[in-house]
Amino acid sequence: WLFNCHLHTIRGMRYRKSSKMTKSVRRELIKYEDGGTSALDWFETQEMQNDTPILFIIHTYAGGTREPCCNNLAETAVKHGWRAVVFNNRCCSGAPITSSRMIAVIEVDDIEFAVNHVLENFKPKFMFMAGFSLGAYQTVQYCMLSGKGIDAAACISHTYNPVEAELILHQPIQSRLYLPFIMSKLIHFAKKNPYLNCPEAENSKSTLEYDEAIWCHGLTKYKNGTELYASLSVYEKIPNIKVPLLFLGSTDDPFTLKKYMPIKEVEKSDNIALVTFPEGGHVSFLTGNDGNKSIIDTIIPDWFETFMNDKNK
Repeated sequence: WLFNCHLHTIRGMRYRKSSKMTKSVRRELIKYEDGGTSALDWFETQEMQNDTPILFIIHTYAGGTREPCCNNLAETAVKHGWRAVVFNNRCCSGAPITSSRMIAVIEVDDIEFAVNHVLENFKPKFMFMAGFSLGAYQTVQYCMLSGKGIDAAACISHTYNPVEAELILHQPIQSRLYLPFIMSKLIHFAKKNPYLNCPEAENSKSTLEYDEAIWCHGLTKYKNGTELYASLSVYEKIPNIKVPLLFLGSTDDPFTLKKYMPIKEVEKSDNIALVTFPEGGHVSFLTGNDGNKSIIDTIIPDWFETFMNDKNK
């Protein structure tokens, strides 16, 4: 009954039932050297050992643990006997705002800090990373620039070409269904941050304008938002990704198009896989009569178990 990509996406992102475990997660705040703060939300049981495998989950743009895609995947990980942790970027999901720095995609030092922190406290037999949408971009960046501590990774609903994806957000339907919601969250973050004085971000009309205001005025080498977004394109990165990585996408994703999928690049790689579905929308991939289950929660654990089984042979 979710007969088009928009119904699929909205149902999955906003109205799919969240995991009941979300109410009992253990929250841990981590502080960066510049004074900034992120929140790690732990999904686990008392029976888990120090070497229990860990799934490190990264949310969508301005999202967090409350997102059904994140907390349901985390619950699935626990059912597989793994410990799961949702990494909430700065400003997101109620993490205290304690510095001027905002959510970063280009820079991966926050993620590296968080991964190192996890590995200092646990000694997992395996550690996996899964990112949704913006989190997929962050996963690619991390696995290309470092990949330290990660045995395999998965990117769900990466939009592949952010310059074109941003233009798609301004199409008639997308500009009414998604863009206002995304921008309201981002502008709220900018206004809420007492350490940030950036009127350009607070008055921005698009994600491109917002990211340009935040990141292209001395904080990075990029002169404008288009240049910044172009640097995040996935195509040139695939040969340099250091860990096995799965892209999971749908051909009806309202934030991208099938022609932007890195099919040729993946075919040339021994380290990357691409799985696509004709339906699924954005970070949803719902199934079942009630539309509360997702194919994500079957495919992603299966991908990671492949590496566990190979190592155990």
